[in-house]
Amino acid sequence: MSNAPNSADPFDCSIILTVHRERHLLTRTLASLEASAVYAREFGHRCELVVVLDRADALTSTIARSFTSLGFQAVIHIATDHGSLGPSRNSGISVARGRYVATADADDLVSINILSEMIAAARSSDANTLLFPELLIGFGTQYFVGQYFSMDDEIRLSFLAGHPYVSRVFGPRSYFVENPYIDVRLSTGYAYEDWHFNAEAVARRMRLNVVRNTALFYRKRPGSLLSQADQRSIRQTPPTQLFRPDVFLDVMAGAYETYRSTGGRRTERKQVLTPLSQNPVFLESILAANEIEPAIYPPLIDQGSYFTSLEWANIGVGAAYYELCRLIGPARFTDIFLFPFVRHGGAEKYIADIMSALLERDPKRRILVLLGERDTNLNVEILPPECEIVDFHTLWPELEDQWIDLVTLRLIEAYEGATIHLRQSVYAERFFRKYCPVLGGRKTFFYRFCDDSGYFQGEPISAPWGFSFIDEHIDDLVGVITDNGSIVDADVARLGAHRDKYAVIYARQGLQPSRRNGAGRRVLWASRLVAQKRPGMVLAIADALEARKSDIVIDARGEAPDFDVSQLAGKPNLIYGGPFDRFAHVVNAEHFGFLYTSQFDGLPNVLLEAAAHGLPVIAPDVGGISEFIIHGETGILLQSDADDAALAAAYADALIGLRDDVERQDALSGAAQERLRLNHAPETHLGRVVTVFGLGEAWNGQVAAQ
Repeated sequence: MSNAPNSADPFDCSIILTVHRERHLLTRTLASLEASAVYAREFGHRCELVVVLDRADALTSTIARSFTSLGFQAVIHIATDHGSLGPSRNSGISVARGRYVATADADDLVSINILSEMIAAARSSDANTLLFPELLIGFGTQYFVGQYFSMDDEIRLSFLAGHPYVSRVFGPRSYFVENPYIDVRLSTGYAYEDWHFNAEAVARRMRLNVVRNTALFYRKRPGSLLSQADQRSIRQTPPTQLFRPDVFLDVMAGAYETYRSTGGRRTERKQVLTPLSQNPVFLESILAANEIEPAIYPPLIDQGSYFTSLEWANIGVGAAYYELCRLIGPARFTDIFLFPFVRHGGAEKYIADIMSALLERDPKRRILVLLGERDTNLNVEILPPECEIVDFHTLWPELEDQWIDLVTLRLIEAYEGATIHLRQSVYAERFFRKYCPVLGGRKTFFYRFCDDSGYFQGEPISAPWGFSFIDEHIDDLVGVITDNGSIVDADVARLGAHRDKYAVIYARQGLQPSRRNGAGRRVLWASRLVAQKRPGMVLAIADALEARKSDIVIDARGEAPDFDVSQLAGKPNLIYGGPFDRFAHVVNAEHFGFLYTSQFDGLPNVLLEAAAHGLPVIAPDVGGISEFIIHGETGILLQSDADDAALAAAYADALIGLRDDVERQDALSGAAQERLRLNHAPETHLGRVVTVFGLGEAWNGQVAAQ
């Protein structure tokens, strides 16, 4: 497509200069632009200057309107009230009359040759090309020289992780008119309208080229718009069509193949000469700029740092996102769950049952599960088979947390209207803390079960981890989902409000045929051997039983990621049988009851499973356990104690008393199963999920009345 001059355009180029409150800095910017226009005029180029005064103060406005020019054929001033860079540029472009447009800001300078070189390069390019300066020369509070390159596969793939170009762009006015800048205000949380503009250009298959031997002199100063954007935003561009999975797959296909064929190796590119003043072309530009702005001081530029745009170009993140988009395909997800990992645990089963209920109620729902923390003992089989599961650390083991969070954000942005589900974890909380400012319009649920607690010098204490997140973000969440009312009461007591944000959905559990024969002398303990579950207490209970000369045997089952199971060996009344997949695989007729030890908890699913199989439960009164185990009615509830020996003695006495009273076993088992039917039956669970998630109507937040 030809890009030859058009006689209908009165000017070759229109510079769109956005002005705010730069005051005396503006004089030097205008002088720099004037010098470039005079230089371009020597080559026969006709240029105009469009000054956009956006909420400019009186002094800045006076300086702008007092400017007289010999280099520009025309100078236009317009006043706007946008308070935002993107719309201000659009207003300037709307009155521009040049064939090409060049953007400029009111506190920076340019190389004297920038207009002439840009116009010449544009005329030799087609209309699908945007142009950028080759060098970014920083001055003021920081001196540096950055070199940029025309877009190739490597640079294209780096657009997800960073912006590989500067904010000044030159191109056909028609493109800017048809594809205006978006409004990115600092209050939105997003920033960088230039990065967004250029990303959209990549999505539209535009060519992004640098023009050799041109430079932007970038003033580094406190309080600049960029500094404010860095401080007050999430430091990411607003959603762009480039990061939509279907568009990303289309646009990045060739770039990804290049990445694969080179094994992900970066291209070696020659850096600018050091010192820069040895390059005669740039020396001329630096000296000309120094005449206008003494802060552009050649010795300090020579001593400053040198870099290329590829130094922060993380092509691996772009490649991972490409592979992820290819993995999940064209599905439009309605629900996105953020898990740390998926283990064989109660929390995972609880949320998996909620997923199943959502799918049962609405088979058209599509669920995406993102696993953001490293774990080698995954149990994804616990999730419904309809789920699409992405385990970041298995697929991309070198991907750092910051990039996992960014990819998570871009995926969520791609599925507008999808409900976000946060499983209490480092990954989910880290992600939401970072990107919450731009997720306010999303329906987000947080799953919370209990506080990490323990003892300090014999007194009970609670860790701040879970509640701190609630304290920060309760206003940002649609709801907090939990399996017990105890944590609701604790949180509301601390917050003093927001009970309507909480919803209790008791875990789903159907009844199972009882295998207990009433004559058994064994008791089952089944849980993960981690500090929370107090596996050391099991040893103490075994010792207490032995001291009482009881013939009761404890069958201990469960995975032991952090516990030395050899400690369980050598005791005749304690047998460790290893991990288990399903509760039904470890319970047998010889078990007269279920033994549970824990330092803190919600309402453990394993207690419900034990009751479902007819086993009376002996458990500590922590967390939400008392909502199911009512002492003497549906089980035996013991007061938790920091003194292991005292608590172990209480467990041993309770076990001995229960083992010798078959009638009591039957009574406790029957009452527990009746409570299961009342609060945990599958149909009850489904109805509660329908109510809480408002399937078909908005949820107004309401704690379960159970």
